[in-house]
Amino acid sequence: MGAWGHGSFDNDTALDWASALLDSEGLEVIEDALVAVSELADGEYLDADFGSEALASAEVLAALLDRPGELPDEVKTWISKHRDLDAHSLVGVALEVLARLIAEGSELRELWRESEHFDDWLENVSDLSARLTP
Repeated sequence: MGAWGHGSFDNDTALDWASALLDSEGLEVIEDALVAVSELADGEYLDADFGSEALASAEVLAALLDRPGELPDEVKTWISKHRDLDAHSLVGVALEVLARLIAEGSELRELWRESEHFDDWLENVSDLSARLTP
């Protein structure tokens, strides 16, 4: 995993996903990343790349709801241009996805568990969940 920190955008996969977001005008890129995880069957292994994209998309969703965390400057600019998007309909699936990311069977969880920053990563995901909770 090409990560340099425990934040939602502190890895190569999330930044690659952000490039697609910057080229978009609607919620499709966010929704696609969340749905890719939410449609996995119970017990199906969650790949780290899908998890990283879903985590980044949930972070953008929180920012669209005026509950931002740490974001790259380009993503902040995108959000400021798209404040009119109605992101509320994706909150439920985002919360489900975040729960799946920290559960057994998540490669992201496994990778972070092997690091000395596992608790920091869990705190980041927990904080994001709290910011998304209505």
